[in-house]
Amino acid sequence: MLANATAEETKDELWWSIYAWWSCVLVLKMMLLTWYTGRIRVREQVIHSNEDAMWMTKKADILFCPTGDGHPDVIRIRHAHRHDIETVLPFLVFTPLWLNVETCNLTVRILIPGFALENKHLSDLRDVSFICEYPVRT
Repeated sequence: MLANATAEETKDELWWSIYAWWSCVLVLKMMLLTWYTGRIRVREQVIHSNEDAMWMTKKADILFCPTGDGHPDVIRIRHAHRHDIETVLPFLVFTPLWLNVETCNLTVRILIPGFALENKHLSDLRDVSFICEYPVRT
């Protein structure tokens, strides 16, 4: 913070730093879900294109599913990732527009972290780690 900044500049700087922090957390979480999807596909030997077969070396029987599903764990993690895309991307687009409108500090400090924590974003990590530790066997 600048020592000679006005109260309005300090408030705007605080709002944008809160937005930047939580946006980074949510984007990193989405990237982690992508990595988990690949990990589960390799573990369960489920592919959705013939080019992916070169990565599958564990079993001879590779499950080819062009729709992208093929296993309950893959379906669950794809659902979590789709939910993130449907909610995080609008957050990343519309929150800067909202921050340019006059709001109070308390609203910004509550709503932005509240969205990230309560709107089933960080809780998905708990679900994904549970899937990786205790996979469903069919």
